[in-house]
Amino acid sequence: MIATREAGGAVQKNLYLYNFDTIPIPKIEALAQKYIGDKVRQAERLRAWAKVLDNQITNFHLKFIPSQEQLNLSKKTRMVSSRKLTERLDAHFYPGVVDEYLQADGVEVKELGLISMSLFNGQTQDETDSTLFCMQITVTNLSKYFVKGEPRNVIPPNKFDRFVKKHDLLICNAAHNKSYIGREISYVHGEKKWLPSTEVMVIRIDRKKIPASFVRTYLLTKLGFLQIQSTIRGITAHSYPGDVKTLDIVIPNVPQQSQEGWFDCDNLMSKAGLAHEVATYLTTCAKYLIEALIESNLTETQLIQAQQALESGDNTLDRQILSRLKTDGFDGEDESLFPDLDQLYDLLKQAEEALSA
Repeated sequence: MIATREAGGAVQKNLYLYNFDTIPIPKIEALAQKYIGDKVRQAERLRAWAKVLDNQITNFHLKFIPSQEQLNLSKKTRMVSSRKLTERLDAHFYPGVVDEYLQADGVEVKELGLISMSLFNGQTQDETDSTLFCMQITVTNLSKYFVKGEPRNVIPPNKFDRFVKKHDLLICNAAHNKSYIGREISYVHGEKKWLPSTEVMVIRIDRKKIPASFVRTYLLTKLGFLQIQSTIRGITAHSYPGDVKTLDIVIPNVPQQSQEGWFDCDNLMSKAGLAHEVATYLTTCAKYLIEALIESNLTETQLIQAQQALESGDNTLDRQILSRLKTDGFDGEDESLFPDLDQLYDLLKQAEEALSA
């Protein structure tokens, strides 16, 4: 409203730089500012902790993946045995460096399809404003780590067999630039009712055989990326489940004493994903608190008292404020932004201890 009032111009309204000098900005007490700012700082710590966990998991798995440092990834030609010929004869589909690596002494491999429970593409649905909807994720929601952003509300499909499950791996399977395919592999960290779009491929690992986080780590190596790239077909660059199933994955010889920690990496990955998700909610929380102050739904005094209580070790007032936050705003009508406050405080404590160690 203030910016609109300050805008000038007879035909087209414009807001000039000098106008900003006259716009009054409300200033709140330092403790109230700290209370809001701490939510953002907590979010930053959770994201930092999530990256630390991901690095720990990656480094743990890389110990069991033969080194790829000496590989000549630029090699474009190779000899192909007649027994391995298929309808694909282009050199890129047969990157010789892959065979050299996978056929080395002591390397055991299995096709991805043999260690997966299922491998499929999603199903694109039209967006809807109806109260009957499901949430759909697209390639824009994928990242190198976890699903990001807000899913779309779409018309529910007739069948529900393509929804993601916890520990699924998600990759882009179609792009105008083929370099995007396989470059990022998102890990589904929780039980989410998400329907992937047609351009998202789901790899559901049989976690009784091998950790999903290990397969993700391997596919994110230079050689793993090259293998995924070798499955791309067509001018518009598509990768299909049938081709991806044939990719050979290194099966490491993990010592018995390391087996439990190896499989537990999936749980750590899930925890890292949860920390990353809660960090997003904390950032949203700070925004909603500012809006609540502006709209007089919350007072500076309440924030100051909550901050003072937190500094003395009492989170009762903080709980009261956070419990009023909904996904659609302060005192909104949707579901709680933080449905489990005990979980929130536990994550913050773990992150603080881990980053200060």
